[in-house]
Amino acid sequence: MMEEVFLHVGGSSLATSAMVQTLAEFASADACQFSLRLKNVLLRVLPVLGNVKDAQRPIFANAIKCWCQAAWQYRADFPSAPPFDSDVLAFLHSTFDLLLRVWATSSELKVRLSVVEALGQMVGLITRSQLKGSLPRLLPAILGLYKARENAFLVTCSLHSLLDACLMSDSGPPLLDFEDLTSVVNTLLPMTSTHDKITNGSEFGLALKVFYF
Repeated sequence: MMEEVFLHVGGSSLATSAMVQTLAEFASADACQFSLRLKNVLLRVLPVLGNVKDAQRPIFANAIKCWCQAAWQYRADFPSAPPFDSDVLAFLHSTFDLLLRVWATSSELKVRLSVVEALGQMVGLITRSQLKGSLPRLLPAILGLYKARENAFLVTCSLHSLLDACLMSDSGPPLLDFEDLTSVVNTLLPMTSTHDKITNGSEFGLALKVFYF
């Protein structure tokens, strides 16, 4: 089925949107089989991302989120599997950079929210050097979405992923400095005051607990 879908990727915008949705569903249904084909997916989708218009960007961003979730699931299920090769990392880096520098600056809230969700799934898959270089853009992009309170849960999911990647990694020292952490705390604390019940299982609770380690 994957091979048949590939034949349609790279055609018209509408056709490609439909195909990436199908690939997202495939990734959610079978993370292992999809992850083994991640290089081929990115190889075909990356060239068309630069021409995707705002109306279609949430579809692509959601697909990228699902693909990255599948990669995480694959890593969890098969911890001894070899890491992604240099080609996959290069494709992920290019996709991350495009989403952050172009898509995340969209005037459409729906686009920015979907992009931040995707970036939240990508932060642990890119290199630490790229993650550190992205922080001056990425952190404000996430924190700025808290202005729309109804999206707070989804934004906090991405924030938690970012904090985890920056502060909890065994690969080196924390990537966030005091000023960055102050910005996060100043944004989160007013949010917690409007949510009386912050349980241990909530994303708000998880985001805050990262600071205690």
